[in-house]
Amino acid sequence: MAADLVESSDVEQTFVHDLESFFWVLFWIVLMQVKTSWNDAKRSSFLATTFSPGVSIGSEGGTTGGDSKKNFLLWESALKEKNFNTPNNSPLHDLLDGLHELLRVRHCDPPHVQQAQSVFAPRVLDGGPPLRDKYDEERAEYDRQLGWLKDHQMMLRQFAKALGSLEWPANDKAVFQDLMPSTTDEIVS
Repeated sequence: MAADLVESSDVEQTFVHDLESFFWVLFWIVLMQVKTSWNDAKRSSFLATTFSPGVSIGSEGGTTGGDSKKNFLLWESALKEKNFNTPNNSPLHDLLDGLHELLRVRHCDPPHVQQAQSVFAPRVLDGGPPLRDKYDEERAEYDRQLGWLKDHQMMLRQFAKALGSLEWPANDKAVFQDLMPSTTDEIVS
């Protein structure tokens, strides 16, 4: 499920949630069936914290898979090669990274003039662009990226690029990846 749907049952589901949910299903399949640069412990921990929502207690709530999913999507370099890789299938890695980048903007706050003033003030002193111009550029980029989610076309382009790649391996059989049981699983069993 999409991060905000996991976090709150009050959110009305849209097709954009379905796009994000599809990403999470694909990523789960990759983690379960494809050799990646993550070792068993990291993969197991990620699956346990991100795909197993915690139980919310009272109105305060609690840690949920929604928080983990949102934080993962907000982490700009989460699926860049230095942090995650599919060693024998670079088109698959590029697909996941592209989908991550496409969906990331859903959880980003829009730029604000106040942020530009604090972050970009030194540039103005150095003869950089006026704050309003920088804000306008950032807002235009944010709106452009949000526009990618107005329909499913950009997501389809990501898939067409990956599946049409001449680098897609011929022998890419799914192989179940080992998981390490959590401490809770070991205690319960």
